Amino acid sequence: MMNRLVCLILICFFLAASTGCQESANRQAIATLKESAGSVDCRNSPDGRFQPATVGQKFTDNESIRTGDNSSALLEFSIGGRLKLSANSFFLVRQGNCIGTHNAGSGLYEIDKQSEKISIETPQGLTTILGTKFKQTVTPDKVELVLYQGSIEFTGKQGEPVKLMPGEKLVVESGNPPGKPEKIDDFNIDELFNNEKSNKSY
Repeated sequence: MMNRLVCLILICFFLAASTGCQESANRQAIATLKESAGSVDCRNSPDGRFQPATVGQKFTDNESIRTGDNSSALLEFSIGGRLKLSANSFFLVRQGNCIGTHNAGSGLYEIDKQSEKISIETPQGLTTILGTKFKQTVTPDKVELVLYQGSIEFTGKQGEPVKLMPGEKLVVESGNPPGKPEKIDDFNIDELFNNEKSNKSY
């Protein structure tokens, strides 16, 4: 009898450990991992451990994903839209009008048109979008935004919101207010987004 009890306890422990970052019970799925290449990990909570992520798994509020060297991940949001994370990136999924926190690395966003504004947090400030396609790169020193289509605005921790038009780039250094966007020529911006969309993204 004791041996059977020990075996049951070990089985339960193994099953709990092997579930990884599966969707938490009774929590609404915010995003789904659609594609994964290389080293892609997930975490259920800020104080939890990272574990390997699997294609098809759901992400709920306060769960995060990160990519390693030469890796990428494609998230699909339940509100409509996608985020392709490049190598060495980190994204925390959130519930509500702020759909996440982008703390590191580069991401290509394509968000369907929304009935109200949504936003994405960065260490340097807030990116607000309505329905658009853009690239965002975050480092400890700065955030860089490149808008392909639609409309976004960035609000730094200092200063007023800065609106970007398609074909413009904005670089905001940590601790400084946003400057003015600069225009990128059509050839360079098309090349940038075509390169990001290669290798089975979107």
